[in-house]
Amino acid sequence: MRHVIDGYHFLIAQGFDDAARISLSHSYPVPNAASGSADWDGTQEDFAFLQCYLDQTAYDDYDRLIQLCDTISLPSGCCLMEQRFVDVVLRYGFNEHTRAKWQAFIEIRQYFERMLGKSIYSLLPGVIENIYKS
Repeated sequence: MRHVIDGYHFLIAQGFDDAARISLSHSYPVPNAASGSADWDGTQEDFAFLQCYLDQTAYDDYDRLIQLCDTISLPSGCCLMEQRFVDVVLRYGFNEHTRAKWQAFIEIRQYFERMLGKSIYSLLPGVIENIYKS
């Protein structure tokens, strides 16, 4: 999970504050630093910084949109959210935060679908191909 901190520091140094914010928020639909998909591999200071940052950050629609995009994407393209859930759990395992994260991601998808008036999947190229890719 150190990649979120490394990305944040890199982007801040480049002057990209908004992108730096997304580097931290994209992995945390539940604003709890302990809820990362993988074990924490950074320092305790970085973990404390991340938690403080998440505590002080009110997510907006852009944060939610990036979180949604991250959870409906595989290297091969767009996919069903549940397909991505399985992909992440196979790589990192299931922990006490996984269910809450999944629920948060589903709520984000439903939020945007209410705004759109239709399924997000109807707008995404390659979803069908990625579902049945062997």
